[in-house]
Amino acid sequence: MKSLTKGKPMKAILLFAVPLYIGQLFQLGYSLIDTRIIGSTLGEISLAAVGRRFL
Repeated sequence: MKSLTKGKPMKAILLFAVPLYIGQLFQLGYSLIDTRIIGSTLGEISLAAVGRRFL
């Protein structure tokens, strides 16, 4: 495991942030696809219930 306390701070921050950013992109894609499928197949009530899950 690489130490985040040694070396250049900006490089350590970027190395830490890149996997988080990629994970957020996957989560966004999953949410968009989930919303599209639920909204088009099950209707508004079901879509509202899915939206409540994230709050």
